[in-house]
Amino acid sequence: YGKDEVKKLIFLFIKLYSEAIQKGGQEAIDALSSFMTGFPENPETECMSSFTECLRLHVESKNVLQQTEEKQTKNIADKKRLGGSISTAYSKGVELISKILSVCITLMELAEGKSPNQIENYNFFLWKKSKKFKELSSGKYDEILHSIDRDIRNAEAHLNLIFIPDRGAFKYKVKSGKKYKTKEISSEKFILNKYMKIGWISQGFIYSALLTIIAHLDPELFKTKMKQIYS
Repeated sequence: YGKDEVKKLIFLFIKLYSEAIQKGGQEAIDALSSFMTGFPENPETECMSSFTECLRLHVESKNVLQQTEEKQTKNIADKKRLGGSISTAYSKGVELISKILSVCITLMELAEGKSPNQIENYNFFLWKKSKKFKELSSGKYDEILHSIDRDIRNAEAHLNLIFIPDRGAFKYKVKSGKKYKTKEISSEKFILNKYMKIGWISQGFIYSALLTIIAHLDPELFKTKMKQIYS
């Protein structure tokens, strides 16, 4: 499920890398590498540890789901635990996408011939990253942003996302002006239309970065891998 979406995103990211490298050269390569190695002046800004943590939480959620499914009698506590595990994994996934956006913003700025401030891009809050990303993207890469539902993410961050077992749905509060209103999304829609998209973006980013490295080291192997992805 979602393999075709991941393929589209791989090619979308590679397009971004190509435009940035053509214009920014080594600076663009360094910006992309910083996700894995961190900035030279501050290696702790690396984000691969965040990626592996998201993988761990995803596997943990799958295990909780399997354990819940195997129980003959499922009580409310079991269902609540499952809902909480999924919502936490989603929230951490959004944080990972936020880190990916930092790299993308820098690459888009380089593609436009600008001189980016990587540390500033890294430290922006998610709402500001999303705004800046959309301005630079001009519609070309907006699909990367579609994975983020800010209302759900903010609700989870403020303990306002709650799983309702008897309705099989997630309830969350959204600020509207000076007041809050309650929204609801079915667990099926949340998992398939919200949660899974986070994984697609992170996979597309990591796979495309690895393919870019392969393209530099072994062009023939890169062609072989691209054909395998297509088929």
